[in-house]
Amino acid sequence: MAVLGTILVLLAVMVVHEAGHFVLCLSLGIPVKSLHIGLPIGPQLRLRLGKYPFTISLALFGAAVMIDDEALWRAPLWKRILVFLAGPGANFLSVAVAGAIVSRSPAGFVGGLALVGFTAALLIKLAFAVAGGTVSFAQLASQTVGPVGIVALGSKMVSSGAADLFGLFTLVSTWLGLFNLLPIPGLDGGQVAANILVSLGLPRRWAMIATYISLGFLLVFMFVITARDVTRLF
Repeated sequence: MAVLGTILVLLAVMVVHEAGHFVLCLSLGIPVKSLHIGLPIGPQLRLRLGKYPFTISLALFGAAVMIDDEALWRAPLWKRILVFLAGPGANFLSVAVAGAIVSRSPAGFVGGLALVGFTAALLIKLAFAVAGGTVSFAQLASQTVGPVGIVALGSKMVSSGAADLFGLFTLVSTWLGLFNLLPIPGLDGGQVAANILVSLGLPRRWAMIATYISLGFLLVFMFVITARDVTRLF
C-alpha cells in the first residue's frame, strides 16, 4: 500500500502541475487540444472532459496538457509567460493548501509557502556550490533520483511513519515546481526565457531547436537515472 500511495502522490503532483497550465489556458482563451494522464504507451482509456479528448494510461508516470502551439505563439507575451508559470504556481499553491490541511489551521498555508521559499534558498545555494566547484556535477548527479527512486524512498517514508502522504506530497510538489522554473529549454522556466528572447528578435526556429535538443538530453538523463535507480533496488 505504501508503494501505491507514493505512486498516487507522484501522479497527483504532476496532475496539479498540468492543471495549472490548463486552467490558465482556459482563462486566457488559449486553445487546448487534449489532456493526458500517464505515458502514451500500452492500453489507454479514452474519455472526454467536456469538449477535450482525455486519455488515461496504465503507465501512470506523467501527465500532459497539449496546447495549440500556434495559438500560444500568437498570444501576447504576457499571456504566454503566465501559462508557463501556471504549472509551478499550481504546485506551490497546492503545497500551501496541503500545509493548511495537515495542520488544520490557516497558519499551515503560510508554512507551506515558507517550505517553498526555504527549498528555493537551498537550490540557489546548491547552484552556487556547483558553479564554484565546491560540489561537482558528478556528485550532484549521483544523488539525483528519478520516479523509481522517489517511489522507493517515498514508500519507506510512509511505511516507517516518518512522513504521511500529505508530507510527501508537499516535498515532491515543491521540488517539481522549483525544478520547472530552471531556465533550461523544455522546462517552464526555459520556455519563459525562450519566449522573451524571441520577442527580442531571436528566430523562433532557433528557440524550438534548442528546446528539442534540451528535451532529448533530459530524456536521456532521466533514462540513465531511472536505470540506476532500478539497479539499486536489486
